[in-house]
Amino acid sequence: MHNMLSANLKLSDKKIESEIENFLSSTQRKHWDDLIRNIENANGIFYKKFLYIRNPLAKYISHYNTLQKKGKSIWKNINEDIYSLSSIAYTFNFLYKNLNQNAKTVLLGNMRSDDIRSFLFELEVIECFFRSEAQIDFIDYENKIENGQTYDFLINMNNREFEVECKYKEYDSKRKLTRPTMYLLTDSIMKEINFQEFNCIVSFEFKDSLTKNYYGQKEIIEILKNKLSSNIWEKTEYKDFYLEIIPISFNMVLDTSEKVRDTIKPYYLPNNHFFSLCTDKNNFFIRYQSLKKDELADGIYESLKKTPTQFSQKRAGIIFCHIEGIYSEDWTHLKDKGDLYNMTKYFLFKNEYNFIHSVIYSSKPEPKLNENLSHCKKHILTFKNPHTNYYNEYDTKDLMNILNLD
Repeated sequence: MHNMLSANLKLSDKKIESEIENFLSSTQRKHWDDLIRNIENANGIFYKKFLYIRNPLAKYISHYNTLQKKGKSIWKNINEDIYSLSSIAYTFNFLYKNLNQNAKTVLLGNMRSDDIRSFLFELEVIECFFRSEAQIDFIDYENKIENGQTYDFLINMNNREFEVECKYKEYDSKRKLTRPTMYLLTDSIMKEINFQEFNCIVSFEFKDSLTKNYYGQKEIIEILKNKLSSNIWEKTEYKDFYLEIIPISFNMVLDTSEKVRDTIKPYYLPNNHFFSLCTDKNNFFIRYQSLKKDELADGIYESLKKTPTQFSQKRAGIIFCHIEGIYSEDWTHLKDKGDLYNMTKYFLFKNEYNFIHSVIYSSKPEPKLNENLSHCKKHILTFKNPHTNYYNEYDTKDLMNILNLD
C-alpha cells in the first residue's frame, strides 16, 4: 500500500512571511546567513554572481533579510525574488511536515548543498504535479526501495499510475568554455587592466578550451596588456588562442538591455559568450569563443542512459531532464531532428526500454550576469516512446497535464 500525498499549494500573500520564517527555522537561518556572507566575501564580481546562480535561494533570502532589516512589510513588497522564495518554502515546508524522518534528512541535506539547482528542479516538478491534483509517493526521499530500484516519485493522476525520475544536467558538461574559467579570467582582467581607458571588444578565439590554471590565465592577461598598449589590434595567433581587439565608438551609456544588444549584435558569433565591463564613460566588452564544437548531446546522453535501471519496469516510466543554461541557439540545434532528437530516438528505440513512456526536456537560460539583460522563457520538449508498453494510446500531454513548467 503506497502512502500517497496530495496538496493544494495556493498561498495567500499575507501568509508568505510565516511560511518563509518556518522554512528558515527548519533549514537553520544561520546556514543561510553564513552562506550569504561567504558569497559576499568571494573574490571577483563575476564569480560572486556565479555563486548566487548556483544557489539562487541565497539571493532571495538576502533580499528578504534586507526588507526585514528595513522594517518593510513582506507581503506589500512582493517581487520575483520573494515570490520564488515563498513558493519554494511552501513546498519544502509541506514535505518536511508530512514525510518520514529519512525524507527529512534528505530534504535538509539537499537544501544545504552549495549547488541546489537540481533539488530546486525536483521541487518544481513536485509543485507542478500537486497543482495538477496528482497524488505523489516519495519513493527516493523516503527510501522505499522496490526490487533494488529507487526512482524519484510514484504518481497517481487521472486514475493512471506512473514512475518519475528527474535528471539535471550541468550547463558546463562537455563544454569547451566553462563558466568558472571565463569568470575567473574576466575578474582578473578587471583587476589587472585599466579597461576604463578603452572602447573596444576584446575577442578571444580558443583553439580548444580555456585553461583555469592561474599561471596560464596570467600569461593570457600579459598578452592582452601588451596588445592593448600596442598599435597592433588585428587578429593575432598565439599558442592556444587567437586574440583580436575590435575598436568601437562610445556614443552613449549602455544602460538598457536594448542598447547592449544593439551594440554587440554586429559582433555576435555562434556559441560566443559576451561579458560587459562598460561604465558610464566607456564601452569595454570581452567575447569568448571556442573553435571546437561543444558535445552537449553526449553529456546529456551520459546521464540519460543510466536512468532506466532506476525504474521498477512494472509501470510507465517518465524521465524529466532539465538541461541547465542552454542558449537559444543551442536549443534550436538540439531539437527539431538535431542532436537531442537523434539521441533520444536512439535511446527509446531499445526494446528493453519499452516501459519508458516519455522523456521530457526542459531548459531555461541562466540569469544574465548583466542585470540589465532579461532572460528567456523556459523551453519544453517532449518525446513519447513509440514502442511503449504502457498508456500507448496517450501522448505525453494527454497522459499528464503538467507541461507548463514555469
